[in-house]
Formats: sequence, structure tokens, C-alpha cells
Amino acid sequence: MRVMWLWAAAALAGWLGVASAAEPVRHVVQPGDTLHDLAERYLDDPAQWEALGAANGAPHPLRLVPGSVLLVPADLLRARPGAVRIEHLSGSVEVQMPGAEPRALTRDDRLIDGDAVRTARNGFVTLRLADDSLVRVTGGTELVLQRVGYTVRRQRADTRLELSHGRIESTVVPRPGPRRHRFQVDTPLMSTGVRGTRFGVSAMAERVSTDVSQGRVQTQVPGASPLAVPAGRGASSLAPLTAVALLPAPDLTTAPVLQTRPLIDVAFAPVPGAVAYRAYLARDASLDQVFDNDVFAGPRVRLSGWVDDHYVIAVRAIDENGSEGAAAIHAFELHARPEPPATLAPLPQAEALAGSVRFAWTQADSVAAYDVEVLSGTPDAAVLHQVRVDTPQTVLPLETPGTYRWRIRAVPADGSRPGRFSEPRTVVVRRPVATEVSVVSDDDGVSLHWDGEPGQRFTVQIADDPRFVTPLAEFDVEAPSLSGVALPDGQLYLRVQATDADGFVRSFTTPQGFFVPRVVRHAGGLITTSDGAHLDSPPP
Repeated sequence: MRVMWLWAAAALAGWLGVASAAEPVRHVVQPGDTLHDLAERYLDDPAQWEALGAANGAPHPLRLVPGSVLLVPADLLRARPGAVRIEHLSGSVEVQMPGAEPRALTRDDRLIDGDAVRTARNGFVTLRLADDSLVRVTGGTELVLQRVGYTVRRQRADTRLELSHGRIESTVVPRPGPRRHRFQVDTPLMSTGVRGTRFGVSAMAERVSTDVSQGRVQTQVPGASPLAVPAGRGASSLAPLTAVALLPAPDLTTAPVLQTRPLIDVAFAPVPGAVAYRAYLARDASLDQVFDNDVFAGPRVRLSGWVDDHYVIAVRAIDENGSEGAAAIHAFELHARPEPPATLAPLPQAEALAGSVRFAWTQADSVAAYDVEVLSGTPDAAVLHQVRVDTPQTVLPLETPGTYRWRIRAVPADGSRPGRFSEPRTVVVRRPVATEVSVVSDDDGVSLHWDGEPGQRFTVQIADDPRFVTPLAEFDVEAPSLSGVALPDGQLYLRVQATDADGFVRSFTTPQGFFVPRVVRHAGGLITTSDGAHLDSPPP
């Protein structure tokens, strides 16, 4: 296996050893040991000698018994200056301390040598070291704090991290002079050492890569000369002898500044040379408080499950070696709630009869009112009606036949601004058909006439039941009339379905009742109906 080493300009000799971590620490007292010396050794602060003594029965600080065992409690170890604080925490993150079972990491935890941090896919944690350096642990990462030492008197940090897989991004605080802070990240294939820079390290099974945003690091393959990696370039275990330029930031200038759907969706142009993209949803451009993060195969980021607020989204392009390029930062507002209610009537693409049209929708919780808009079907989509109602329905006048669109939004009861409008639904308004039906019954049968529009075709059904379970007859005609139809006498019902000249098929009209009298012919030739009416007169 080929191993690549990265370090800062000065040699790292003397601080590459693996730190041991026992919790709590049991110290066998040696001749000459004092509580002051042991507090400095284990707690990095000689002023903690009283707390160390109190945890061991308050022995004389200068007269410890050689061979006795002094216990350094875990809470003192975690309270020492070198302990790591949790600056930010989101998603699923767990910690495993030496000798303990894994558990969920909390904001109150303080981490020391030997602690392991594991993040789920959506997890993210920002660690603040004693020298104020920051380590951001992204989703799907396992990181062991091998050494997080800090010397109080020298004010010098000595940090060593082991990255098994995943990605971390570090901002290391520079300390000028000969007593510089030491900071190193080890991986199975590569180690990175820096003194004052901002960089990232990504570890996968087949490769390890680093990318530098500020400062510089050096890489070296055993037996080869060191390779300087300055800001704006990266190095990989796949190509250890070359520092390549990082990919540019994606172009997010066309991304919306207002997201009105619960699913945050940001698409952008592909970056040449990118094989994937990493995205962060964060509080601000520092990316210290990341709420969600993920890697996407294509140039589109989609994140869900977040409350309405102001955010930034940061996107980096990832090259074939695993190095991550410059971050594009885009600020936006998520305002997707309350969501529009579901519409009930008219249904999408439904027809409505000209006149008073009823609009209805579902009742939403914590909503005080609803804004309803009816738009013209023309390209300018002019607003024809705009009303605010406190019930989940309203009636609006649409007298002119044509195509309209309507939309609705909810107004919260807490007085905050309304949610987004729904996507416009289309409603087709048409003149009513067969509102007036005339019935003529004579010796030749029954003739029916109704009102219609030029160019319409009609399907006519007749039944003796207003529910039309089993129609008695059905006719397809080109004009709004039927002539000489043989129908049984008595109470019958008619309904008409019109097909307009543009091919639009309407729903059947509401059934209308009509009466067909029984025709009786007398011996003298007189024809009367069952209601006593004379249809003709006998011949002279």
C-alpha cells in the first residue's frame, strides 16, 4: 500500500506518536511527585491541584506516598483546558468514549484523547479546540481524537486526529513564533499536518484527498521530495506527486432567493470536471453551523424537513480524485408554510356553468382565513377576482364562458404573513345546456326540444328513474331535438350530455322530469290523452 504524508513546513518529529487514553487515569505515585506536578501533567493546569487532591481524599500536596495510586477522575479530565467543546450539533451524531458504549453526542459533552465521533448521513458537528481551531465533521464520518493536548503555560496546542472515513474541514488558528500549534490528521492512506490554514480531508476506501482553502500544506511520498500544496490546490493519494487546481465554485446566481416549497430545490449548471457535489445547509457563510449536508451525483441539490427561516446553501464540486473545490454560497429564505389547502371544487379541468361558480377547499389547522384569486386564461393572467374569506368555500360570479385559472393560499391565525399560493387550477366555464325542455306528444310519438349552442352534438338518455340506474333509451343526435320517439306513458326523466364544437365533452345535465300522457282513440276517431286533452277532431 502506498502512503502519502502531508505536513507543514517544519518537521513533525516528536509528535507523531499515538496518544493513549484511559478514562479515568490511575497514576502510581513516584518519589518526588506532587499534586501541582500531576495537575499540570494530566490536567494541563497546575492550579487544579486542589480539585485533584479533593478527588483522592485530600492528601498533603507535597508529601504523596510513593507506590500509592492517585485517581484522575473523568470529569476533571474533561474539564481540562485541552478538552474539546461542541460548538454546533445537528442530525444524528454519536460519541464512543474509551471503555463505554456508543451514545448520542450532546452539546454539553467535552471530548478528550481517545474519544471517537461518528456522524450519520445527515449528521454534522463542529468541534472547537482549546486554541480556538475548529474541526467540522460532515455526514458519514468516523473521527478519533487521538490527541487534543494543550499546554496552559506555553499556550500551545498539540492536536492529532485519526479520520477513518468521511470528511472533515478544519480551520487551524495560526500561532507565530517558534512555539507554533501542531495539528495533524491521519488517515489510512495519508496524513496531513498544518500550522495555520483552512483545509479539508476526505477519506474513502480507495483514496484520500486534501484541498486547501487558505495557507498551505506539503505532501510527500516516501522516497520522494516534498510537494507544496498552496491555497486553491489539492492533492490525492491517487496522484501524490501533483498538486492540481481545485474546481471552481458552481454558479448559483440563478438560484431563487425565496424557496416557497418544503423541499429546498437548487439546480445549477454542471461544473466541468466534477463527478459529484457536496452541499451544506447552514446558518451563515462561515459554515460553522451546518444543519444538513449531503453529496449529490448531479448538479441539483434537494433537502427537506426544515422549518421556515433564513439560510445559506453552500455547494462544492468534487473532482475525480476526491478533492473538493471552492464553495459557492447562496443566501435564501424558506417560506413554505402554511401550505396551500387541497382544492375540492371545481376539480382540475372541470367544467362549470356560467353564473355563480362555487369554489371549495379543505379546512387547514391554525388558519384564520384564505385568499382566493381567479385569473384570466390569457397569457397576462390578469386577476379578475380577489377575495379573503374565513370559511373553506366561496361563490364568485363568472358570467362569461371561457377558460379561467384559480389559486388559493392560507392566512395564519397567528398574524404572520400568508403562505404561498397553490399552483393555478383550470376551470372551464360554459353556458348551460338543456335548461329548457319542451315535450310534444302526438299520434306519431313524443318529440323533445331543448336549448343548445351551434356546433354541439348531444347524447340524450331517458329513464323512468331520476337516478338513471337503467336508462330506457339513449340517442346520439346532431341537433337539440328528438322527433317521433316511442316512449311509454307516465313520468319520465331526461338528461343531456353535450359535446361542444371544440371537442370538449360536458357532464350530463341534472335530470329533468317530464310527463308522457297515454293516448286514447275513441270509436268516432277522436284522440284524447289520459289528462283529458283533445289531440284532433273527428272527421265531418
